[in-house]
Amino acid sequence: MAECIVLKGGGGADLDVVTAGRPDVLTGKVIVDKDGEPLTGTMPDRGAISTSLGINGTYTIPEGYHNGSGKVTQTIATMGGQTVNPTASQQIVSTNGKYLTGNVTVNGVSNLTAANIKNGVNVGGTVGTFPDYSYLATGRVVF
Repeated sequence: MAECIVLKGGGGADLDVVTAGRPDVLTGKVIVDKDGEPLTGTMPDRGAISTSLGINGTYTIPEGYHNGSGKVTQTIATMGGQTVNPTASQQIVSTNGKYLTGNVTVNGVSNLTAANIKNGVNVGGTVGTFPDYSYLATGRVVF
């Protein structure tokens, strides 16, 4: 069954105002051009396109008709804030592929001062200035 538009008043449509072309009309639908000749549409019906993006991904929207029900989603693992206490060995806060939702705090060492570290010894970038009197424990006095 075909559909048609009937205009009141017995007049016909003014085809000089037709601006749609084949790419503007869905594939399989027919319109008429300015001369009244039928044109079959070529615009693809994409329906509801749904896709998922990776981190910093992009999606190129294809030309055509979209019914408005499609979605573009992105799921990224999240990680809340953390507090890290210093240790003698290296520690890694694994954030690979995650979106941080809080800060990573590395606690300080309150007594990490040059005066508390043996002279010339480097501890975490702090070089000690504490004089070495260990020779006194041996009972030897050196002048």
